[in-house]
Amino acid sequence: MQALENSWGENGLALNSEPVEPPPEGLLKATKLQRDVQMLHFKLGSRLFPVGSDLEQAAREGWFPDMHDRTNFLESVHIQAYYFQVRFFPRLKWFALHGPEGEFFVVADRPVGWVADGYIDAPPSSLRHPSAYVLAPICRTLLLVARHTSDPWLVTPAQINAVVASWAHEWIAGPTEATVRSALENRRVALASAGLVQ
Repeated sequence: MQALENSWGENGLALNSEPVEPPPEGLLKATKLQRDVQMLHFKLGSRLFPVGSDLEQAAREGWFPDMHDRTNFLESVHIQAYYFQVRFFPRLKWFALHGPEGEFFVVADRPVGWVADGYIDAPPSSLRHPSAYVLAPICRTLLLVARHTSDPWLVTPAQINAVVASWAHEWIAGPTEATVRSALENRRVALASAGLVQ
């Protein structure tokens, strides 16, 4: 998640100063940040912003919190968890997928992920997109899914595994070597043919 958060900052998401909607009310009531903040900039590198710095102005100039800094990362994770809890997850329809007999789901170093508008590793704000879905493999035969619609979803464990394998950074695991090998070998082909991601 640290790598993903930094990549979102590097790709200019910090420059988007026009929010789609205001922050959740609970965040507006949160205590103001009172600490030095390690920041990154795509062109200017790393810099420590002391307490009292105008971080909103820094963000407009392309600075974003360095997620390799433990304090920044933990703070971000808590804020994002709050967004998921009060904003994104309640808007989605949740259901369970059970793998057919003899077919299994894999898990990865990113235990829960999402795809939006055909893209893996899209920032959490993309969960607003109507095509967005969340995948949370629970065990080899059970997967939680969240989508904006309750329409039937024709998808196979192999297609799901291709997505999970695509967002993995370090490892994936499954109940059989064949399941893992198939997920790794077929991730690009399955994604293209199923239209699950780009």
